Amino acid sequence: MTTLAERLIEAMDDLELEKPVDLARYCGVSEGLVSQWFSGATSLGPKPLKAFARKSKFSLDWLTDGKLPKFRPESASSQGASAVIEETMADRMLVETTVLDRLDLDETELLEMYRKISPENREALKDHAKRMIPVENAVHKSFRRNKP
Repeated sequence: MTTLAERLIEAMDDLELEKPVDLARYCGVSEGLVSQWFSGATSLGPKPLKAFARKSKFSLDWLTDGKLPKFRPESASSQGASAVIEETMADRMLVETTVLDRLDLDETELLEMYRKISPENREALKDHAKRMIPVENAVHKSFRRNKP
């Protein structure tokens, strides 16, 4: 599996785009966002993902995760079943990506680590994190709820 940056470089080669600024224009996003894609600070969001997939022949799975096939089937048109399925997948990513776009770098890093943890360890981590919240905040919130 390749990284997003490696896939973007490969896509740029296929599309004959020379610089990240060219990719930004192609996807309709800022050069700064493309820089974050290459650095790994943020993922490819749903709007640029849709634009990229529509303008190019790349599959959404390959763009997002590096899963093959790299290209959509030639028979898929903008009205075809494959295109509808891909658009639906991108729409489902909208909520997650919108939330991710608002995270700072530390929050993004924590989320990425959390996603690599087994379900059992996730529960243990959540319990541990809850214990790290200062007691005065918990007592204060509890007091406010009971106030008439």
